[in-house]
Amino acid sequence: MSDTPEDLVGRVVLGRYRIVRMLGKGGMAAVYLARTEGAAGFMRPVVVKRILTQFVANANMVKLFEREARIMANLRHPGVVGVVDFSEEESGHLLVLEYVHGFDVGQWQNFARRQRGRLSVEISVHVVLSLLDALHYVHTLTGPTGEPLNVIHRDVKPSNILIDLDGRVRLADFGIARMAGDMTDTGPEGGTLKGTLAYLAPELFDSVPPTPQADLYACAVVLRELLVGRNDFRAETPPLTIARVLSYAPSPVSDERDDMPPGLDDALLRALSKTPSERFRTAQDFADALRATRRVSAEEAARQFVTAVTADFVNPEMARELRLDDLASREKAWRTWAPGATGPREVGGDDTTPSGPSAKAAAAAIADADSGIFPPTVAGSSRALSKTPAPTRSSRGLLLGGAALLVAAGGVAFVMLRPHASAPPPQVPVLVERGHVEVDGHEHAQPSPSPAPAPTNPAPIAAAPPQPASAIAPPAAKPTVHHAAKENRLGALTHAFAGQQSRIASCFSDTTTTGAPEIAVRFQLDKAGHVARAELLPPALASTALGECLLRIARATEFGPQPEEVAFRIPITVRPR
Repeated sequence: MSDTPEDLVGRVVLGRYRIVRMLGKGGMAAVYLARTEGAAGFMRPVVVKRILTQFVANANMVKLFEREARIMANLRHPGVVGVVDFSEEESGHLLVLEYVHGFDVGQWQNFARRQRGRLSVEISVHVVLSLLDALHYVHTLTGPTGEPLNVIHRDVKPSNILIDLDGRVRLADFGIARMAGDMTDTGPEGGTLKGTLAYLAPELFDSVPPTPQADLYACAVVLRELLVGRNDFRAETPPLTIARVLSYAPSPVSDERDDMPPGLDDALLRALSKTPSERFRTAQDFADALRATRRVSAEEAARQFVTAVTADFVNPEMARELRLDDLASREKAWRTWAPGATGPREVGGDDTTPSGPSAKAAAAAIADADSGIFPPTVAGSSRALSKTPAPTRSSRGLLLGGAALLVAAGGVAFVMLRPHASAPPPQVPVLVERGHVEVDGHEHAQPSPSPAPAPTNPAPIAAAPPQPASAIAPPAAKPTVHHAAKENRLGALTHAFAGQQSRIASCFSDTTTTGAPEIAVRFQLDKAGHVARAELLPPALASTALGECLLRIARATEFGPQPEEVAFRIPITVRPR
């Protein structure tokens, strides 16, 4: 087997699958776009997942890979990505999966939020209803003699929900799924915590075996995220995320949007209950409750969904903004590949991630992008943590203190069909600086900090749940901002916009920049932290392609709740090549 994942491009594996492009690489496997090659020019796209060379000798990793294939071999449902083949070649295991010609829900949500705000209620509910239908099939699946297989997915999240160009929703990645009779080296599996922290049900941190209610809880987190545009359980670090999962009680979505149909808040809050017995018993029960809140027919909801999917997925702006391969490029890759036409592709993370192994590991931990596997020795009671989130010497404290390393080093659940980001275009050096903020009608200038890398995961700033005003500024008849609080606030505002630094730089990629142009964005925020108004300085720049690009990014930035409406100006320093 090849020593590097890129070496596989161009080869035929298992005698019939031509590897044409790498799609991505995760904790234990690489994923490729491939095609079957048959008689008379027959071709069909597939996805090949191959265990990485360094894990071939790891018996536990191989068992996980084999288990994924064994579980998926039982699944035959239009809402589940199907397995095509599984075999071993040159001491390496290869899992061949159906190819989904589209994007995942997380990618679509990000694009929709930047373009026009949140997804509509009808579309959000349609996605989750399709997901629940697939999960009902998975949870109730029986074996050849009628025995329950008790399959639990354990990693329901937006990146594992795929949508194809025809509007079909598919559940993917059973890499950490559990089935009746699963065994580990020490006996039946039950004490190992697996999954993505911000979507894990609270009871799983008490070493409780996963149940269908845990998957339903994750579905509810996904639905709330689609409706409000963020995951309020995700925090800046894994320990803080765990603490929020255990203690944070989300507010009704109707507090943030006024188009919620009657009953939807109740269904969502029930599914998000910290107590499993208070949630819906089955995926079908949850789906029935959501269907009862619909204001349009199922047919009309499906029509709206397909229309929105088609419009966005074929829009070249989506692939460009998210730095993904567009669907036409992927289609062309498998149809027209020929020796020498497509070489091995450089595979890396998002361009906002600092280079170097330690930086990548930290980014993976903070972003909580991959799933973690936590050994039974770190399991413990959640009650003490609910009262005191700080790490302790207890077993739960070990979980909190070690979560960053475990998430980064032990990630196994892997996005099977996630389109891999294309190599970013050359970037003009750009620095988002601290500038001027108006508080109480007065503008305060701040010195620019020394250049620093853009945050690898600005989402926690935008995703921070509403906090009491007293937590940001002391209540008073006339709001005031003390110097220290003002400094913190300026830093948070700048940090949020600096999180868009790579996208801001991309606006300049096709622009000839001379000298050091003085550009700034003036924002006006409402109390919810939404951009009520954004203006470019100098104003004449707004009518240019560069100005339109900068304003689009500025208007899509979320700054988090504010104690009052605020206006501020953030400079953008452009360093000429």
